[in-house]
Amino acid sequence: MNDGTIYNILAIAAYLLPKGYDYMRSNQKQHITSFIAKNFGNKTIRDGLIILKSILEQYNMLRINGREDSIYSNLREIGVTFYNVPYETKMRLLAFYIGIVVGAGNYGNIEVDKLHNVAMILGLVEDEVDIILEMINPHNEESPKERALRILELPIDATEDEIKAAFRRLSLKYHPDRNVDKSISEQKNAERRFKEIVAAKHFLDNIS
Repeated sequence: MNDGTIYNILAIAAYLLPKGYDYMRSNQKQHITSFIAKNFGNKTIRDGLIILKSILEQYNMLRINGREDSIYSNLREIGVTFYNVPYETKMRLLAFYIGIVVGAGNYGNIEVDKLHNVAMILGLVEDEVDIILEMINPHNEESPKERALRILELPIDATEDEIKAAFRRLSLKYHPDRNVDKSISEQKNAERRFKEIVAAKHFLDNIS
């Protein structure tokens, strides 16, 4: 990932932080910091947060001046840069963005429409957002981690290596390209299962 990539990623993140940098919760800032460190290196954290703060200031000025259309125009242009990005990378980014929103607290007030917009910017569909939100729904009997591990057919005490191995095995089994000879119903079920498997893996990487 290069400097242009980190700007684009943080520009989308800023869209999900309408109150600005100073109103971010500590767990949101930690979530973003961890993502930057993991994907760009620890030395990039300071510069990344400066970039995010600058973008948020720009967005707030645009909102104050009634120019939210400029924000959406910028996000649409950014979306073009994700056109050829692999599906798994897009899902990893989506999990990161959902983690920002979850970090704001109060699951019931999540602005799902905004997350659907983010999915569209990444070249995904609403279904991918809904799968992850269903996984973290606090009204489920299972914890989000338990649900994600169950999707990967693993016990709660699964190791990182076991998660990686299960993901490789199941993602190959249910990949759409591996199920083209099945019935339409079976293809749809496999596609849904594949999305759940990818979502579970990247949820465990980015949110839990």
